[in-house]
Amino acid sequence: MTMKSLTPAVVRGRGQQDISQTKKHPASSEKPANSQAPSGRVVFEPPPGMTVHPVLDSIPMMTEDEFARLVWSIKKHGLSVPISLDRAGVLLDGRCRLMACRSAGVEPQFRTIDTNDDEDAVEYIVAENLQRTHLTPSEVALKDALLEDVFRDDPDCPVKVLPEARLVARHRDLVELVWKGMSLSEAHERALERQRVAEAAAERAKRLDDLRKQDPYLAIRVDEGDLTVAEAVAAAKLKANAPVLAEHAEAIRAAGKRVIADIIEIGRRLSECQKMLGHGNWLGWLEREFGWSDRTALNYMRVYDLSGKSETVADLSLPVSGLYLLAAPSTPDEARDAIIGRAEAGEMLSVADVRRAIDQARGRPTNEPGGRLQMLRDLSERMSHAHPDDPLVGELRRILFGPAEIDQEDYKS
Repeated sequence: MTMKSLTPAVVRGRGQQDISQTKKHPASSEKPANSQAPSGRVVFEPPPGMTVHPVLDSIPMMTEDEFARLVWSIKKHGLSVPISLDRAGVLLDGRCRLMACRSAGVEPQFRTIDTNDDEDAVEYIVAENLQRTHLTPSEVALKDALLEDVFRDDPDCPVKVLPEARLVARHRDLVELVWKGMSLSEAHERALERQRVAEAAAERAKRLDDLRKQDPYLAIRVDEGDLTVAEAVAAAKLKANAPVLAEHAEAIRAAGKRVIADIIEIGRRLSECQKMLGHGNWLGWLEREFGWSDRTALNYMRVYDLSGKSETVADLSLPVSGLYLLAAPSTPDEARDAIIGRAEAGEMLSVADVRRAIDQARGRPTNEPGGRLQMLRDLSERMSHAHPDDPLVGELRRILFGPAEIDQEDYKS
């Protein structure tokens, strides 16, 4: 069907006896026929016996100001566009014009649209309402989305439905807010937020359903509020990976012991090389062969010396930096023995634990407010690793650890 096949026939005065029932509907307790119309817009009540095509419910009525201008125009110039009915008398277009004629005291004119079926009627309604001047851009975009099913399959239709309007059209309350004046962008943001909430809820439900299959007990804890879904999923993953993690941990410990053994071996060879090179050639040889400072070489050599005093050094589960601290000449024997004993007993000691034990043996305070001193010391050690020859880093370490210790390089890690 094309619009040319819709042949209008003008009929003057048709339905005049019912026009008295068509009026602008003020705010009142009476229920209007178009109950979806928002406040601020005129409300259409069809005359008794008149049927209104349901597609018109998707087309908002004029605002009160726009309707007042229409009444003035009809009163001054008459009705220029007749009101459209189909052959059965169903109203297809002209609700506002019908009401304005009554308000202006002008006899309405009607025309009959020869529609073959309801599809023809819908096409006519859409064609007549696509570019209504009383609609804002937001309302036009939303109306196009609401009517998308009507012209979706028409390849010649120029209407392009905005995806933002399509999303808003799924929420009847947001549609009503746009009719009342809310911008499409604001309505779209609200629709997006609802979509995000719905997607998050669906994702949570899916994860919880998967968790019930994997670990029913953890799912029960989620139901009882003891755990969040994220916490329970993480716990389930940790439990499932526990055997593999244990295997990796054992392999890492074994590799760590090999690292200590390698450090001891490097220290042994460095000690022999130092004896062969003599004092005058030692620093140049270190720089030339390895790019090392004397401080770096001393760390290896001191660990080697310590291994000669304690047979268990190579088997200790200590971080390398902690091992360097333990081997420093100024570390008190009681602190060294205590640390080795704790490590031999299987305690996992950090570098901070080793330093704390040394400080306690020297009678230094170890509970600085907020641990800030300890944090600064750790930072200075990392800086010393990255910039071993920077005099400013050396000065900072002297302030934090004391000049005697830095001069002896006890805290090089």
